[in-house]
Amino acid sequence: MNQLTETRKSKGLTMSRLSEISGISANTISTYEKNPPQRPSRKVLIKLSEALGEPVEELIKVEKKKTRKIEKPQERRETKTTDLSRLELDHLSRLVNNEIRNIQQLIIETAQIADVYPALNRSVDHFSSEIEQLELISDKLTKTGDKTH
Repeated sequence: MNQLTETRKSKGLTMSRLSEISGISANTISTYEKNPPQRPSRKVLIKLSEALGEPVEELIKVEKKKTRKIEKPQERRETKTTDLSRLELDHLSRLVNNEIRNIQQLIIETAQIADVYPALNRSVDHFSSEIEQLELISDKLTKTGDKTH
């Protein structure tokens, strides 16, 4: 379930009711919930944000991909590990999470001017990919930090 679906349901709204409140068609809402576009419409996000009373940033949280790349034996590479203190791991985790928030803000700002400069839409795909990578790093930092207790 994506963030839009969770937010809508937590507010006790059906797609039809959210459609009435936001002025966005139920079909569009369904699309954004089931298969969110890589380049969401700024106008749609703003209307949904206002209707749900939530910041746009909350509605565009990128879902983590559930698939894992399976490496062929010859592709596996040896990983060197470095021992970090809990304090260092916490600091790295905060830095990564701050960067995720910064990139989410860039997505919003890019979406606001993408109507004028359509070539910027490619940046949104790149930013989304960066967020996915940073979220994987954040998860690894959290798991590593949990092991140091």
